[in-house]
Amino acid sequence: MSTEQKDNGIDERGSLYPLQDEVAIITGAAKGIGRGIALAMAEAGAHIVIADIDAEEGKITGQEVERRGRRALVLEADVRREADLDRIVDEALRAFGRIDILVNNAGINAPGGFLGVSREDVRSVFETDLIGPFFLSQRVALEMIRLGIPGRILCISSIHSVVPAYCPHYSAAKIGLEQLVVDMALELAPYGIRVNAIRPGGIQIRGALQADHPDVADPAVPLWGRRGLPSEVADLALFLVTDRSRYITGAIVVIDGALSRLSYSALIQRERINAIHRELGLPVRNTMAHQP
Repeated sequence: MSTEQKDNGIDERGSLYPLQDEVAIITGAAKGIGRGIALAMAEAGAHIVIADIDAEEGKITGQEVERRGRRALVLEADVRREADLDRIVDEALRAFGRIDILVNNAGINAPGGFLGVSREDVRSVFETDLIGPFFLSQRVALEMIRLGIPGRILCISSIHSVVPAYCPHYSAAKIGLEQLVVDMALELAPYGIRVNAIRPGGIQIRGALQADHPDVADPAVPLWGRRGLPSEVADLALFLVTDRSRYITGAIVVIDGALSRLSYSALIQRERINAIHRELGLPVRNTMAHQP
């Protein structure tokens, strides 16, 4: 493949659409990060199975997919229910005859810390964020192997798998999901199935979704002083399911503007670093105002 082809975004199959006519199941695709991923993959040529408990918002995502010239299958489904997991796969195969990509995006949190959280909350979080993705991935992987498809499985984790947020049940489910990714990647590698995870943080999933909107500004984020956008997570997801990442599997990729790299020491040293920069004659900018 020539440099010119790469610069034009043409993949090894000579297509401007690197996922042309592939089929992607995306859970939690009705809004937020899931919707962003669904639209990015549709623009790349994929047909999308939208599985979400919110059927009305799911239909809106489906309409957006179809506006991009791709087919959309909208399923009201709850990944906590075993029957729904099988129905997602069965309906996808009935409609499209194949599954190339699975994105385990659906996730929930429940407040309560350690002392206040209920058994019901813990069970619901684990069933949504870990157990559901486990068995949906298992079923999809079996179908990929049966059909001889070198598929891709992508799990959406969180920086709170490693950064405490007083939600230990959520953190435990997400770190479990990341270890699941590693184990799946090893077991499925001989079949050409790649498994990776994205660890997002500080992503704006509601309200204004433009980088220059005041509501997105967040001086706590080191990069650009703003929150991330679902479209930026979607760009990373697209890379991880196309041939451009064909030698990547078992990876946990962080996208958080370096938010999870902050420490107490770094925060208290910020003013000292700013003073050094001023001595060097460098402009010390408010990161909120510094955009790419």
